[in-house]
Amino acid sequence: MRVTMRIGGLFLASLLMSSAQAQKYEATEIGTLGGSYSQALGISNKGDVVGGSLLTDGRTIHAFLYTKHAIKDIGTLGGDQAFANAINASGVIVGFARPASGGPLHAFIYSNRKMQDLGTLGGSFSNACGINAAGVIVGASSTDGDFPHYPFVYSNGEMKRIGLPATKPNSSAYSINDAGDIVGSVGHAFLYSHGVTKDIGTLGGDGSTAHAINRSGEIVGTSQTTKERPPRDASHAFLYSGGVMTDLGTLAGSQSTAWAINTAGVIVGDSSATTQPYHHAFVYRAGVMQDLNDITESIPRNLLLRDATGINDLGEIVVDTVDSTAGTLGPALLLRPKKARP
Repeated sequence: MRVTMRIGGLFLASLLMSSAQAQKYEATEIGTLGGSYSQALGISNKGDVVGGSLLTDGRTIHAFLYTKHAIKDIGTLGGDQAFANAINASGVIVGFARPASGGPLHAFIYSNRKMQDLGTLGGSFSNACGINAAGVIVGASSTDGDFPHYPFVYSNGEMKRIGLPATKPNSSAYSINDAGDIVGSVGHAFLYSHGVTKDIGTLGGDGSTAHAINRSGEIVGTSQTTKERPPRDASHAFLYSGGVMTDLGTLAGSQSTAWAINTAGVIVGDSSATTQPYHHAFVYRAGVMQDLNDITESIPRNLLLRDATGINDLGEIVVDTVDSTAGTLGPALLLRPKKARP
């Protein structure tokens, strides 16, 4: 495996920046289900957003669907917590929720206004992380008790453990594209395609995780960059394409994570920044990482865009926020690209 580093140089950066800076965004508040904050975790190509929101009691969290400028409570499996992680083109939603019996959370599928428990691989915990257009679901489940958990694929009503070599405990599958290619982490980021597993390596450190894969097979995630102590906590967002893992760098500091990539190859995530202690949401295109706080208009109140968790093929981005004055979580936002003036 080859590793490439982000190209430096003020002259080249300025050339790349000129095209990247042309795109600005306008923020729309997704709102909450009555509580003080919401977290957006996925967005479809239709612009429908899913995630989890605190209720008015300040304790209960329900999964939500934001569509047609309105947020809708899609409930739980009977317990007090639920998060929706992903939504496909048909509007089928997956996530994880606490059952009515209590205990650890279970993977669910939400379709036709009904939430269904997908069960587990034999243990007490499961989480559905991704779903493709065909309705194939991937995630993680324990096999005995709460831990450890292992990657699964769910199709045709059956959950199966993905047969990965040298799978480490607490591994997971996070994303699946429409070709059925699956990515996740077994200590190292992996690609599972047509029954064959490929370790896509790291940026030089001990561990890596692949969070998303697009239609073209481009993969994004995060990787440790060094095995030295310190700074062993240094981890950078990466793009893996054509057998090459590219370090996307950071906005500042030593940490960044790429959470999602669309068909055009535009990447979003979060990065340490000059204004600590909060990370800032970023968009990465044309070789340049930009702070979404700097290129987004109509950001409500004192909200800081701290984490970009999803992007669709329209270029719409979902972000989580923090009230930078109060130091508390805020409502999720939907960022839409602004059309350039002629």
